[in-house]
Amino acid sequence: MMSALFSLTRATISLAVAASAFAGCFLCTREITAKSIFIFIGIALLAASASALNQIQERDLDGRMPRTKNRPLPKGTMPVWGVLMIVIVLGSAGLASLYFLTAPVSAIIGAVTFVWYNGMYTPLKHRTKYAIFIGAFTGALPPMAGWTAAGGSLTDPAVLSIALFMFLWQIPHFHILLLKYGAEYVSAGMPSMYRTGDETRFKRGIVLWAVLASMSALPFAYFRITSFIETAIIVSATAIGFVILYRKGVRMRRTGTISIVSDRPERFADRHEAGRLLARELTGYYDVGAVVLGIPRGGMAIAAETAKLLKARLDIVLTHKLGLPGNPEFAIGAIAENGQAIIDASIAAQIDTRHIEIEKKAKHEELVHQGARYRKIIPRVPLRDTIVIVIDDGLATGATMQLALESIAREKPKRLICAVPVASTEAIGKVAAVCDEVLCLCAPTIFRAVGSFYDDFRQITDDEVLAVLSAY
Repeated sequence: MMSALFSLTRATISLAVAASAFAGCFLCTREITAKSIFIFIGIALLAASASALNQIQERDLDGRMPRTKNRPLPKGTMPVWGVLMIVIVLGSAGLASLYFLTAPVSAIIGAVTFVWYNGMYTPLKHRTKYAIFIGAFTGALPPMAGWTAAGGSLTDPAVLSIALFMFLWQIPHFHILLLKYGAEYVSAGMPSMYRTGDETRFKRGIVLWAVLASMSALPFAYFRITSFIETAIIVSATAIGFVILYRKGVRMRRTGTISIVSDRPERFADRHEAGRLLARELTGYYDVGAVVLGIPRGGMAIAAETAKLLKARLDIVLTHKLGLPGNPEFAIGAIAENGQAIIDASIAAQIDTRHIEIEKKAKHEELVHQGARYRKIIPRVPLRDTIVIVIDDGLATGATMQLALESIAREKPKRLICAVPVASTEAIGKVAAVCDEVLCLCAPTIFRAVGSFYDDFRQITDDEVLAVLSAY
């Protein structure tokens, strides 16, 4: 029960928020008083209440992300009504402590912070990737509550400089979390700044915000909040803290880089146009000895176009999706040329296992036959220590691409990239876990069949694939 309550209230974060309020109170008077203790308690209770309410609001989202799926609500260890009671009790106790034991204005700031976090930031982060700037304000307000509890004025430039420092501190911290968990947010359908642009640019943004946050502490000495030596320590400690968090975020990142050009539905004239558009986004790999692998059949038309424009070698990777009975375009898994298969357990549980075995056998025989024909035209290209770009015409569940990437990863390429014209956000998160980089031209929030994003999506035959390989 205690561990569930700890997780529900995010006790570590709530105590950190309370510590910032305590710091605001202390910096105003340079004394530890009863009010500084009460502001710590009141803000800690209010922050814990806000965290619990946030988990009610986001219980469905939490259940879709590995990082949060074991929280009490998505796991089912606590009922919603029970958590709501905790929200009411903690929130009421926190506001009462602030109002009666510190100052009414501190209680008002606490209430504004609560509403801002749960009423504005939480809903907005489901709508826009820029919500982190709204969320950063919640970090700036607690020190102001502490300052006013000690009798300070909200218009004092000193407390405004503290609030600015706390606001700027939040932004690189948010970005580091995105660096670490970016694919989880994408696969859960959340807007994320990590979805656009390359990794280098994203990291530069983190460094810039970290520098701004560290340097924003310099006015502390001017306003005599801290001495010059104390200010220098704060600036240095902030910078060192960001370096540690940044390195930890990079080291513990669970997935590859994700670059999504657009989250709006887009239509391609045909696979050839899609291949040209992919090549335009992959210019960093132009004439560097890369190998482009197409997944037959549809992926080969795109791969050939992309490889030609990048001056890359072309090869195939043989995997095939396993279809649902009566709907072969809906993938329940995938199988590779060597017989290795992955099956979606949630779907397979609803299907006769005999169908799965029949489907696996049929698709494996087809792959073996395809491989024998294709290898007469093009020999296998060594992939070890090579930049490898794997292309298909789109990802619905991502199972076929996931299996292809897993098989290629065993050959230890220098860099493994998945590049597709269109994909579901769920599929992107899945394949990002098994490669270094994912490039997707279009990842609409509402995803239909891959073919619905093409004007011409006719089936490609084996003879056409052979013609492409022969002509390259």
